[in-house]
Amino acid sequence: RADCAPPLIADVRPTTMGMRFTLVMVPAAEIAELARDEDRLMSLIEDPQPPSGLDIDKAWHGIHYLLTGNTSTSKGPLGAAILGGQDVGPDLGYGPPRFLTVSEVAEVSKALSDLPTDQFRRRFDPKAMEAADVYPSVWKREGPEGLEWLQSAFQELVAFYVRAAAQRMAVIL
Repeated sequence: RADCAPPLIADVRPTTMGMRFTLVMVPAAEIAELARDEDRLMSLIEDPQPPSGLDIDKAWHGIHYLLTGNTSTSKGPLGAAILGGQDVGPDLGYGPPRFLTVSEVAEVSKALSDLPTDQFRRRFDPKAMEAADVYPSVWKREGPEGLEWLQSAFQELVAFYVRAAAQRMAVIL
């Protein structure tokens, strides 16, 4: 029932409300320049344009949790896919943007591509996600629809990292 769906599933358009997650491919040589040019950095991450940009909106924390089993930063390429990287630029309210190097992007791409889809799906446990305070707190209410939403965003994330790795690009998160 569309009238009961939460905004995160019914409306996947970018929003300024809540914690959104965007990624943008950039040539590695531009990272230092972007760190000095806040306006340019902001324009890239506020309006990511496909195919070099991706906005997975509020699915970021659920995906991170399903990839790593925790809600905070994690070591390794699966942890780096969402919460990895080195700070670049100013704090934007939830911390500064981060970047992954070309080699880190390649590692993330391989790790995501190698992850069996059923393993991602099996990790979905709405009660555990609510108990762990995985953002946004809709998992028990949404159940299977929440998993479908995460799987769709995850597939977009994998495709993005595969493209970035193939083009030997760095990624701003």
